[in-house]
Amino acid sequence: MQRANTEEYELFHRLTFLKSLQDITNKIHATDNVQQIMLDLSDAIRDQFKAEHLTLYAVTESKLEIQTTVKTGLKLFKDFTLPIAGSSIAGYVALTKKLINIRNVYDANELAQYTPKLEFRSKVDSRTGYRTKQMLTGPIVNASSGEILGVLQLINTCEGDHFSAIMEDGMRLVCETLAVAFEKRLKPAPMVRSKYDHLVIDGVLSAPELALATSASRRKGLDLENILVDEFQVSLRSIGEALAKFYGFDYEAYRADRSIPLLTKTFQRSFVERHEWIVIESSDKRIQVLCTDPEELIEHNIVSNFFPDTSTRYFVTTRRDFHQTVSDFYQEYDNGLSNESNYGEDFSLGVATVAERQLLKRVNKTVNDAFHSKAVDIHLKQYYVPEKTATILRRNGTVKKISGQVIIDFHINHPDQHES
Repeated sequence: MQRANTEEYELFHRLTFLKSLQDITNKIHATDNVQQIMLDLSDAIRDQFKAEHLTLYAVTESKLEIQTTVKTGLKLFKDFTLPIAGSSIAGYVALTKKLINIRNVYDANELAQYTPKLEFRSKVDSRTGYRTKQMLTGPIVNASSGEILGVLQLINTCEGDHFSAIMEDGMRLVCETLAVAFEKRLKPAPMVRSKYDHLVIDGVLSAPELALATSASRRKGLDLENILVDEFQVSLRSIGEALAKFYGFDYEAYRADRSIPLLTKTFQRSFVERHEWIVIESSDKRIQVLCTDPEELIEHNIVSNFFPDTSTRYFVTTRRDFHQTVSDFYQEYDNGLSNESNYGEDFSLGVATVAERQLLKRVNKTVNDAFHSKAVDIHLKQYYVPEKTATILRRNGTVKKISGQVIIDFHINHPDQHES
């Protein structure tokens, strides 16, 4: 009687467990984006199997290796590759296309039951301080061709000393479902040009890593550049060089000693940060522009509308490089404003920007100094877009009306010299 009750309980437990997996497998069936679905469901799968970690491998294009595409329970995303061979647990499963359930990965005798060459690669444990114990690892196999497509691995059960037989059935079900999703993924898809493609071409990232980073960016609502830098440890220089190859313009990194021309100070900081372009060098007929997307600026004639008679050289940069440059420039500029003389509350500049206020204060101070030094004439030249006008301000206070501003430069004529 007791045995019958036990069998009934086990049957009920098995059915309950498999039924709870049905929602997960339905969602996998409904998508052809394995990366995204596994990012969304990997925690649910891990929790369903009451495992500490989950790792999904996919077969590489060479068909000789498997490569991680999704890992959960780990602090960082970092891709690694294993040969399809009997030397590693996941590689052995890919080679034999058989599910294995290991109670103790450090037990050489248990591993030898599968093949004498099988061993657990303990370097990860040594490096992280984590202790791997049990592994339930299943093959993802194309049902029609028998071709190995990937491997799903669960690490350390939170219940008992091994993954149960019910968990093995669940692993087979999930792997069969993933095989269908993998087959969809292998069908030719439209090529999407990405500005980060050269990270893969140059070997900085693998294609699965870039796909994983892109999915993480969408899922977390974060800029992809931040994901690449913070979670995949890709250097800004590597990203910048990839952008340079994509856009066809030289990469310009952040420089702490950069001096931004006076021309740039006529643009509000909010405008510069929103549109992500800034003039870093200028002359009468040529400017150099630092930006994150030169194609956008050129296609919509954004810079040429401001500087119609000026040739432009574009430099592409990362968003972090760009915003650090802007931050340094405007912080230094705003600090410079606080060091200027106080002209009193009646020195009204209306709705002028910070850059415009400082420029006008400097002009005002120079004009006052010139009057105190008894200069005869003060010549002010204002450069407009698209027109240019010149105004002469005399000591008697007469002046032509001035409206609008892009940049103001000036020189002073003294009685005893031409210019100073």
